[in-house]
Amino acid sequence: VIVRDVKTEIAPNIKLVDPDKVNLKQNIPKNIMVFINKKQLNFDVPPITENDRTLVPMRAIFEALGAEVATKDEITVSVTIDSNRMLKNGEEIKLDVPARLVGDSRTLVPLRAISEAFGCRVEWDEKLQRVDIYTN
Repeated sequence: VIVRDVKTEIAPNIKLVDPDKVNLKQNIPKNIMVFINKKQLNFDVPPITENDRTLVPMRAIFEALGAEVATKDEITVSVTIDSNRMLKNGEEIKLDVPARLVGDSRTLVPLRAISEAFGCRVEWDEKLQRVDIYTN
């Protein structure tokens, strides 16, 4: 730590760092990483976080889980943009965060809710900012 006071200048060639401008979490990745069965998914629109929930592009996660649009095996999932409700085979499920429209045409959906609706196990690693999804 370098200290300066009004009267004395210690180490005049070293610039002090403004603590308000320092990211104290520099070792945390900026982007959330998503893996399905240990294989990393890449999205054309990066995942976002809202109220501690991760949202990802709808088509990408459905396809990665082997679902066609919103159907896999005998499970059908329906989401409505900006609604905190999701339908799974007609049964209403409350969401912590709703699906969101990004830009003009990209729909982001809550990753955990969608994955669990299709019977997957979801794990979150805060330190690595990593989501691991395991299919059955």
